Amino acid sequence: MQTALLYTTSTGERRIRVHTLQIPISGQVADLFNGVDQDATVCLMSKIAAEKAVAHNSRGLKDARDFFESRCVDTFRLFRSLFPPQYKQPDKLLVPNSLDNLPIHSMSMMKSAPFRPGTGVRLDEKVYLLLQISSMPIATAASFAYPRCYALHTLTGDQGMRGPDGKVKMPSPLRLSGDQLSPEGAFLIEDGLRCYMFLGKLVAPAFINQVFGLSSLEGVDGQSLTVPHLESDISMRINNILGHLRQTQFTYQQVHVSKEGEAKSADFINLLVEDRTNPQSLSYGDYLCHVHRGSQNSGPQGGPGH
Repeated sequence: MQTALLYTTSTGERRIRVHTLQIPISGQVADLFNGVDQDATVCLMSKIAAEKAVAHNSRGLKDARDFFESRCVDTFRLFRSLFPPQYKQPDKLLVPNSLDNLPIHSMSMMKSAPFRPGTGVRLDEKVYLLLQISSMPIATAASFAYPRCYALHTLTGDQGMRGPDGKVKMPSPLRLSGDQLSPEGAFLIEDGLRCYMFLGKLVAPAFINQVFGLSSLEGVDGQSLTVPHLESDISMRINNILGHLRQTQFTYQQVHVSKEGEAKSADFINLLVEDRTNPQSLSYGDYLCHVHRGSQNSGPQGGPGH
């Protein structure tokens, strides 16, 4: 593949710069599935959907959500067609290893703030996020498609500590579901653009004191809280984690703190995409069944995935 750029130098010379990229080709669809990059695929899908969302018609956002769903279903339908009949059991979803997270990523994007239906997200916020998506690098798009959630109140061992190589040992991420939360816990979600800290109503006073330098959060608005650098061990671990997340993304991520029960905690709860967030949406289990049914049909799909 070649790209040619015709330009004029500062001295008035006309030049042509040619870029050549060699890409392996194959006549076998199976080879394409084996070589696909899932994060790059989700990044490209997000950018195409963002373009659809800003189309000059009233169906822009719906077309964008339908795009995520139809591409996911069509991909799995094509993969299923590669198998002989004896492998196509009605109760078995055939998924390529290289795209095993495509369903959750596509559903998560449909539920994300820029593509979410309704008036719960301000128009200027949607526009800002759509513009961010249009220029996101692959790593950031992957985090935005399925944000990472960490429990902060259970950091032990070397979690949050810097190793001899200077790298921070990150805790294992949690699934984006409400059953991962507890009233006694403190949790952090980052989506590539921002960090959201959620404090349960029964979080230990010692944690509050060691992380925020306060004896209690009674009467304190979560939005007014910041995460200072204190002398405590847990403060150092949390700040190391935040520093690592900020170094790996292309924007500086602010930390938005909210307490359980506050209106602002909805920003955190809405990122728990595996749950059924409203009567019109699906849980991840239900959406996976929907994709499975669609992959067994021969026609185009549309449904309640958003």
